[in-house]
Amino acid sequence: MLKVINQVRLKRATNAEHGSIQTFLEQLLVEVVSGNYRYFLNEHLINSAPDLNEAEAYCWPPLLANERQVSGLFANALAAVCPVSRPEFTISRPGVTDKRGKEGPERSGRIDFFATYGKRCIGLELKQIPISSLGDTSAKRGLSARWDSVKEQSSQALSHFRGAPSIYPHPVTVGLLVIRVSRKVSKKKAPADVRTEAVNQMTSMLRDIGSRLKPDFLAHYVPPVEMQTFLGWGKNEDEYRVFPGVIFAGVVHGKRAAKR
Repeated sequence: MLKVINQVRLKRATNAEHGSIQTFLEQLLVEVVSGNYRYFLNEHLINSAPDLNEAEAYCWPPLLANERQVSGLFANALAAVCPVSRPEFTISRPGVTDKRGKEGPERSGRIDFFATYGKRCIGLELKQIPISSLGDTSAKRGLSARWDSVKEQSSQALSHFRGAPSIYPHPVTVGLLVIRVSRKVSKKKAPADVRTEAVNQMTSMLRDIGSRLKPDFLAHYVPPVEMQTFLGWGKNEDEYRVFPGVIFAGVVHGKRAAKR
């Protein structure tokens, strides 16, 4: 299940004539989720061939993996949604500010993806962070820093695109943070019980993340039950971890915000 919690409300970014970023993000995530499930199905078939018990528990779909594997999944999804998409696109970023507050010369940098959609160009900065379903989101180490980083880097990319309007028509940039939620299963509990508890905790986590990060776009993906419990943790790699869902928090940079 894929559900959008917050829709993009920036007029420039949701102009259907140029290409709505809300529609773009929805189509992109549908492709990401579909591609992720395709990976899982193929790996499950491979694991099932030797009649392995709990074949699904030995799979490892890319959406639950590290940032590089998540990025590869998005690269394939962008290719399906956009007529043009390029990873690691070169841009100019502001210079480093010294102790006296003076900004140095511009530096060469990159944004994770450049794409065209409708009549506009899009820059997409993508980051991923794993967090536990236990505890308050305010205590999650690195969440705010990761969010601030994706916001800043995507904002800098918009400045680059605006500098050449004939090359980059109707530019919009998106910073997307992929938040992987999980919880380790202790040997004292059954994986099914922990999975149920973690799923129930997702509602409050979504509310807290929306309140704390204040994203322009917020979506939540709950994978099928067979894709929520995996083996491979602990000293002997015989412990389970449950994954109740993935949260997508996005910041969208356009020219002006809509009236609320």
